[in-house]
Amino acid sequence: MNRSYQKSSFERAIRQWYIRWLRPHLANPLHRQRIKLFWFCWGYAPMLFIRNLPLGSRLRLIARFLRIDWNVLHAHRPGEIACICRPLAERPAAKMDYDTNQGTAEVLWGVVPAPVPGGLVFSPDFRVESARKLLQESSTWAKFHRGVPEVEWLNGNLASVSFRNAVSAAA
Repeated sequence: MNRSYQKSSFERAIRQWYIRWLRPHLANPLHRQRIKLFWFCWGYAPMLFIRNLPLGSRLRLIARFLRIDWNVLHAHRPGEIACICRPLAERPAAKMDYDTNQGTAEVLWGVVPAPVPGGLVFSPDFRVESARKLLQESSTWAKFHRGVPEVEWLNGNLASVSFRNAVSAAA
């Protein structure tokens, strides 16, 4: 799947306003992140609906993520983290973090040979065209004697790789 998120005209206008009026006055990257957190924090909302966790646990988890977002400079957005947490509460999953084809291949050799039934692999670098193509090419998965998995864009730069419908090439 080669789908990507298209920003609405409202989101583009907010971004332009931020770039023009706020960013020039915020030299510290952590301060910029904190301002953007007011916009992106709503990405944690789907975590409120994780049925496998009691409500108190869900709220504590969101509070912990917000504390991290406020104090640690990083590249992941709340919507991406929420997309990972929800399936983690339901089934086993792995997260790949790479920025090159070689990094992608190395991670795949570590996680693909024995995924558990219904397991997911998350790729937070789906924006990287070469990595996206590698995940979608059948030749990538032939090395593992598996069919092509379902690759689905989730949020921001995040995609999931699911082996639910991927039939083993040896079968």
